[in-house]
Amino acid sequence: MTEWPESFPPACPPEDAVAAKGEFFRLVDDVPPVSDDFKSNLELRRLGVRFKGQRWSDDCIAAGLSVTQNIEDLKRLRESVGPMRKKKIAIGRVDGSGVMKATPSLSQASHYTWWRRVGDESWNTFRIVA
Repeated sequence: MTEWPESFPPACPPEDAVAAKGEFFRLVDDVPPVSDDFKSNLELRRLGVRFKGQRWSDDCIAAGLSVTQNIEDLKRLRESVGPMRKKKIAIGRVDGSGVMKATPSLSQASHYTWWRRVGDESWNTFRIVA
Protein backbone atom coordinates (compact mmCIF):
# COMPACT_ATOMS: atom_id res chain seq x y z
CA MET A 1 0.00 0.00 0.00
CA THR A 2 1.31 3.45 -0.92
CA GLU A 3 1.52 5.91 1.93
CA TRP A 4 0.59 9.47 1.00
CA PRO A 5 1.54 12.57 2.98
CA GLU A 6 -0.85 13.53 5.78
CA SER A 7 -1.23 16.93 4.14
CA PHE A 8 -3.05 15.41 1.15
CA PRO A 9 -6.79 16.14 1.20
CA PRO A 10 -9.30 13.25 1.21
CA ALA A 11 -9.54 11.25 -2.04
CA CYS A 12 -6.14 12.51 -3.16
CA PRO A 13 -4.46 11.51 -5.39
CA PRO A 14 -7.43 10.99 -7.69
CA GLU A 15 -8.46 7.46 -8.62
CA ASP A 16 -7.69 8.05 -12.31
CA ALA A 17 -4.02 8.89 -11.65
CA VAL A 18 -1.56 6.36 -13.06
CA ALA A 19 1.83 5.10 -11.89
CA ALA A 20 4.52 7.75 -12.35
CA LYS A 21 6.80 6.80 -15.20
CA GLY A 22 9.06 8.59 -17.61
CA GLU A 23 11.27 11.62 -17.92
CA PHE A 24 9.80 15.02 -17.06
CA PHE A 25 10.84 18.67 -16.77
CA ARG A 26 10.30 20.97 -13.79
CA LEU A 27 11.13 24.59 -12.97
CA VAL A 28 13.51 24.85 -10.00
CA ASP A 29 15.40 27.55 -8.12
CA ASP A 30 18.58 25.74 -7.14
CA VAL A 31 21.63 24.42 -9.03
CA PRO A 32 21.74 21.53 -8.53
CA PRO A 33 18.09 20.96 -7.60
CA VAL A 34 17.40 20.34 -3.89
CA SER A 35 14.44 18.85 -2.03
CA ASP A 36 12.92 22.33 -1.46
CA ASP A 37 12.52 22.66 -5.25
CA PHE A 38 10.02 19.79 -5.00
CA LYS A 39 7.57 21.20 -2.45
CA SER A 40 3.98 21.39 -3.63
CA ASN A 41 1.91 24.56 -3.63
CA LEU A 42 -0.08 23.07 -0.74
CA GLU A 43 3.11 22.53 1.29
CA LEU A 44 4.37 26.03 0.49
CA ARG A 45 1.04 27.61 1.44
CA ARG A 46 1.07 25.73 4.77
CA LEU A 47 4.62 26.99 5.39
CA GLY A 48 3.38 30.55 4.96
CA VAL A 49 4.73 31.27 1.49
CA ARG A 50 2.45 33.89 0.00
CA PHE A 51 0.78 33.46 -3.36
CA LYS A 52 -0.65 36.44 -5.23
CA GLY A 53 -3.55 34.27 -6.34
CA GLN A 54 -4.60 30.67 -6.28
CA ARG A 55 -3.11 28.95 -9.32
CA TRP A 56 -4.80 25.58 -8.95
CA SER A 57 -8.29 24.18 -9.29
CA ASP A 58 -8.45 22.40 -5.91
CA ASP A 59 -6.29 21.31 -2.97
CA CYS A 60 -5.59 17.91 -4.51
CA ILE A 61 -4.00 19.59 -7.54
CA ALA A 62 -2.11 21.88 -5.13
CA ALA A 63 -0.80 18.79 -3.29
CA GLY A 64 0.89 17.55 -6.47
CA LEU A 65 3.87 18.91 -8.35
CA SER A 66 3.80 20.46 -11.79
CA VAL A 67 5.93 18.72 -14.39
CA THR A 68 5.86 18.69 -18.19
CA GLN A 69 6.93 16.32 -20.93
CA ASN A 70 7.92 19.17 -23.25
CA ILE A 71 10.72 21.58 -22.33
CA GLU A 72 9.28 24.21 -24.69
CA ASP A 73 6.18 24.53 -22.45
CA LEU A 74 8.43 25.53 -19.54
CA LYS A 75 10.58 27.83 -21.63
CA ARG A 76 7.46 29.75 -22.72
CA LEU A 77 6.14 29.89 -19.14
CA ARG A 78 9.49 31.04 -17.80
CA GLU A 79 9.71 33.86 -20.33
CA SER A 80 6.11 35.00 -19.92
CA VAL A 81 5.87 35.23 -16.11
CA GLY A 82 8.21 37.71 -14.42
CA PRO A 83 9.00 35.77 -11.21
CA MET A 84 9.67 32.61 -13.24
CA ARG A 85 12.45 34.19 -15.33
CA LYS A 86 15.11 33.37 -12.74
CA LYS A 87 14.14 29.71 -12.51
CA LYS A 88 16.09 26.88 -14.12
CA ILE A 89 14.66 23.91 -16.00
CA ALA A 90 15.56 20.49 -14.63
CA ILE A 91 14.89 17.04 -16.08
CA GLY A 92 14.56 13.79 -14.18
CA ARG A 93 12.96 10.35 -14.09
CA VAL A 94 9.86 9.75 -11.99
CA ASP A 95 9.60 5.96 -12.42
CA GLY A 96 7.89 4.34 -9.43
CA SER A 97 7.76 7.56 -7.44
CA GLY A 98 4.04 7.95 -6.89
CA VAL A 99 1.29 8.65 -9.39
CA MET A 100 0.50 11.29 -11.98
CA LYS A 101 -2.26 12.59 -14.18
CA ALA A 102 -2.26 14.66 -17.36
CA THR A 103 -3.54 18.14 -16.42
CA PRO A 104 -2.92 20.21 -19.55
CA SER A 105 -3.60 23.91 -19.78
CA LEU A 106 -3.71 26.33 -22.69
CA SER A 107 -0.12 27.37 -22.05
CA GLN A 108 1.23 23.95 -21.11
CA ALA A 109 -0.21 21.17 -23.27
CA SER A 110 2.21 18.59 -21.83
CA HIS A 111 1.52 19.43 -18.15
CA TYR A 112 1.12 16.67 -15.59
CA THR A 113 0.40 16.76 -11.87
CA TRP A 114 2.67 14.38 -9.96
CA TRP A 115 1.78 13.15 -6.46
CA ARG A 116 4.77 11.79 -4.54
CA ARG A 117 4.49 9.24 -1.77
CA VAL A 118 5.98 9.65 1.73
CA GLY A 119 9.77 9.30 1.66
CA ASP A 120 10.11 9.71 -2.11
CA GLU A 121 13.54 11.00 -3.09
CA SER A 122 13.25 10.87 -6.86
CA TRP A 123 14.08 14.59 -6.94
CA ASN A 124 17.70 13.33 -6.75
CA THR A 125 17.44 12.23 -10.40
CA PHE A 126 16.78 15.79 -11.63
CA ARG A 127 19.54 17.81 -13.26
CA ILE A 128 19.62 21.27 -14.84
CA VAL A 129 19.23 21.39 -18.62
CA ALA A 130 18.30 25.04 -19.29
